[in-house]
Amino acid sequence: MSSIFFPLRTNIRSLQKWGENDISNRIKQSFVLYDEIIMETGTYNFQGTDRFVLENVDPWSETNNKENVLERLEKIENTQEEQFITVLNGKTHAEKYKYKIEKKDIFVADFRTADIIAEIESGSYGKELVFLKYAIINRDDAHWKRIKQNSLKDLRDKPFAEQAERIHGKMPTIALLNNLNDSLAISHLFKMPVSIDAIYGEMLEQRTKAQVRRQFTVLDRLSQIGVPDFSNLSLDKLLALRKDKALRSFRNLISALSTKLQSEKDANIEALFTQELLELNKEFAPTKKKVALEGAFGSLSFIPCLLANVFLTIADVGKEVFEYKDYTKNWLSFIQKAKE
Repeated sequence: MSSIFFPLRTNIRSLQKWGENDISNRIKQSFVLYDEIIMETGTYNFQGTDRFVLENVDPWSETNNKENVLERLEKIENTQEEQFITVLNGKTHAEKYKYKIEKKDIFVADFRTADIIAEIESGSYGKELVFLKYAIINRDDAHWKRIKQNSLKDLRDKPFAEQAERIHGKMPTIALLNNLNDSLAISHLFKMPVSIDAIYGEMLEQRTKAQVRRQFTVLDRLSQIGVPDFSNLSLDKLLALRKDKALRSFRNLISALSTKLQSEKDANIEALFTQELLELNKEFAPTKKKVALEGAFGSLSFIPCLLANVFLTIADVGKEVFEYKDYTKNWLSFIQKAKE
């Protein structure tokens, strides 16, 4: 069974209203890519400057409910006042230090605030959503000791540390790396990929050669050339597609394209997809002559071809080969059903 984990600490940007990465889109795409989706519970609070950090995780409870978190997010979003972190003297409780903090460096991350999760909670899907799970991740002192050791090692890698320092504003590099290494440790512990936001994505890929970010990239790029944008599909449609017997074939296609994207320098997704489509043509055309795609695609050596013509032809091809018992298990069949 394939699984993906959504941690809190490395999704801080995508869970903010102003974030560059819509977490709901990634969750919906994961419905198609993975058998099981696991999300970390709790509320991760972070405030940081280049000199000081405050952070903690509040477990879900009656007092730390979804409405409370949404109110805090709205307050941060609407504030016009200057923000400060005030450090008090432990003995006298008088002000010791005061650090100015930008609004964009205050994060409240909680998966209950994602639109798709709100939609799921408001419905009555029952057993259809058993693949979506929540996990409480407890970290002990030994875990954080190892994390900090790994982060200090990363800091000694000057090119990587400089790249990390450029990632996000005034967030201290050590805090950024601690979060990254925490997610890497969780990924290793549970033997599954983690989905992370734009702050951490490039560093995670460089550190692990992970395919998860490329798989999302492949889906995003394919949606620009005619393959359905799964992040825009309804929850009911996604649940229906998860039951389709061609889902496995489609996942294999995305994995193959992701691997080629990594291994082939200057790889072009459109060209790679066209090649897969032409390979599919060779499977079907010999057994049924009237199902011949070469006329629309051009010769096999002509890559890339006009993808507009490719997708104008897909519907017609489906009418001809749909009667094949193997066709309904093929990724082209899955794409057609998703486009219906």
